[in-house]
Amino acid sequence: MKNVVILGGGVAGCIFALKLSQLRDDVNIKIYEKSSKLASRILISGNGRCNIYNSHFINGFNNDKFYEIPQKIISDGSGIEVFEYMKKLFNTDFYLEDDRYYPFSNRSETIHNKLVSLIEKSKNISVIYNYNVKEISYKNNKLILNKTDEINCDKLVFNLGGMSYLYDKFNYTFLDTFNLKYTKFTPALCPLKLDVNYFKKYSGTRLYANVTLLYKNKPIYEENGEILIKDDGISGVCIFNCTAFITKCELNNYQLNIKFDGHHDVKLKLNSDNYKDNISVKFCDLIDSYCELNNIELNDALKNGLTFKIKDLYDFKNSQVSKGGICIDEVSLNNFELINNKNVVFLGETLDISLPCGGYNLGLAIIEGYKGAKNFEL
Repeated sequence: MKNVVILGGGVAGCIFALKLSQLRDDVNIKIYEKSSKLASRILISGNGRCNIYNSHFINGFNNDKFYEIPQKIISDGSGIEVFEYMKKLFNTDFYLEDDRYYPFSNRSETIHNKLVSLIEKSKNISVIYNYNVKEISYKNNKLILNKTDEINCDKLVFNLGGMSYLYDKFNYTFLDTFNLKYTKFTPALCPLKLDVNYFKKYSGTRLYANVTLLYKNKPIYEENGEILIKDDGISGVCIFNCTAFITKCELNNYQLNIKFDGHHDVKLKLNSDNYKDNISVKFCDLIDSYCELNNIELNDALKNGLTFKIKDLYDFKNSQVSKGGICIDEVSLNNFELINNKNVVFLGETLDISLPCGGYNLGLAIIEGYKGAKNFEL
């Protein structure tokens, strides 16, 4: 029997374990999970509805440069293959809403409960809960965890996640152990702090808007959606998605443009005579403050939008994912083994692939786990 150890019971690691157990009966699989629950990210996906996949994994990404790595990962047809696998695995079908797939139950716990049940019933998967991995030594198929626990390990799988939500501070020595190139994590899919000092007065104001992220004054991402004014910045799904394309060390090169031009197929031509009929009083006041402080004519602001400098990202506890991790050229996109060490696999958020909201991150984790197991080699 071959021994496979998975450090971290996230979605990618769980799918890897299940798929491998289905394909091979000559492996013992152990999952070490630091909490008392596996794959907990599923439970908060889609605000509890489980936005588990995106149709672009099936139809492709239209050569968008920001999706170059995911496109390479699914270029073998695995995006379609994984979607069919999910239907069988979870014994359900999925419905499509704005490119996003949800289970027919519309409830995250149905998917989570099924996944955990399948793992617990598997004859060759065991889970060690509440085990916090702090130190690792791996050499000649001998894995030593926390200096005390020695384990025979033919294949080591990292699924340790990043630093978002309530994750501990990431231990980069795990990556240094294998001499890997990586970028330290920064928050992503989170609100933005803007370089303004008058937003607190308008905090809580919601509005549908066209949001454009600018890099060195050139647009690099655009989306329509609801925004929420906060004391020191701005939130909303479209804002979260902008952060997937921001490199924190270059914050001074980014700007955010907010333009109100209607929503839900209703287009408006706003001017100084009619804008107060279509926008909330608080947001009208915010526009007036913006014009006064920036010495801009009201009609120009309504036509061109409000442009703000980005001051910072919100912290990790307010982020949905972590941006950064191992440089993608360190692993094979076929099975996510390290190029320089075939006995080590990296899955999930530890890989430096940043994607927006919409089932991309959860879907990619499932694809990685599936491909890692399907193309497993020993």
